[in-house]
Amino acid sequence: MPRTERLRCRLGWSATAEWAGLYLAEHDGLFARFGLDVELIPGGPGHRGAARAVADGTADIGIASDLVDVLCAIGEGAPLRIVGATMPRSPLGLAWLRDTDISGPADLVGRRLGAGTDGDRRVLDAMLTASSLPATYEFTTIGHGFDELLAGEIEAMCCSTINQPPRARQLGHDVCDATFADWGLPLAADVIVVASSLLERERETAAQFLWAMAAGWEHNATDPTRAPHLTPMRTHDVDALAAAQLENELQLPFVRISAEPTQPTLWFDEDELRGAIEMLRAAGIAPLPDADAHVFDLGPLFDANDYRTPGG
Repeated sequence: MPRTERLRCRLGWSATAEWAGLYLAEHDGLFARFGLDVELIPGGPGHRGAARAVADGTADIGIASDLVDVLCAIGEGAPLRIVGATMPRSPLGLAWLRDTDISGPADLVGRRLGAGTDGDRRVLDAMLTASSLPATYEFTTIGHGFDELLAGEIEAMCCSTINQPPRARQLGHDVCDATFADWGLPLAADVIVVASSLLERERETAAQFLWAMAAGWEHNATDPTRAPHLTPMRTHDVDALAAAQLENELQLPFVRISAEPTQPTLWFDEDELRGAIEMLRAAGIAPLPDADAHVFDLGPLFDANDYRTPGG
């Protein structure tokens, strides 16, 4: 039977084109195919992370931007499961001006570096540790743009490589970037988190949600110009809309779109993420779940393939 009450889906950040597939799943009636009434709840500054919202019962599903926060919540005992990932390789990384002498992790040691969140800084430390380098640098907390970088207050910044660097280049600044995965720390992004009780109680509902979400991302890949007009943060400002469309196009290579049954859309490599957890642990990040803990459950994602067709 279809679920009749509302399914609360908490986003990991503000209602932007980052969630294009979800807004298309809503607009194109993909959730409605299973009678799912899904409420997409934005996050952003001043809000707890999506995984914490699921853990405290204010959301049923979380699309969590900060994988480290998800893992730490599970390490603290929250009964959460990661059931998929929008991006099996995160676009998070670093940016710097081209005339700064940076070409790899070793060039970051001793530099003036900035990040907007503690989560970004923890990933930066883990990347350096994974490269057998000391996590020693001069740290500055920065805003969501790139002002501190352009002002010379920092030499490199943690960022989304599909967000701040492209905007800086549009304004004529010669900015370079690399993802954390490029430099040895592969992490998934916008991971899909549910409470273990939901999987026990309504496993089919989870599979139906994943079908609709995957199909929404496939619709987005077909036409990435549609979703920026559908988000609650849509604007009539031509420049802002163009920036949203550019971000949506740039995120497409990071989103796994596939009809392959063994590696479907929203699939991620569990072994790779377990390896990343050990890199985070080596950097002193705690609490983290044990390597053999039941952190991932891709069963509902594969269940969804029993009744979905490519492209929705």
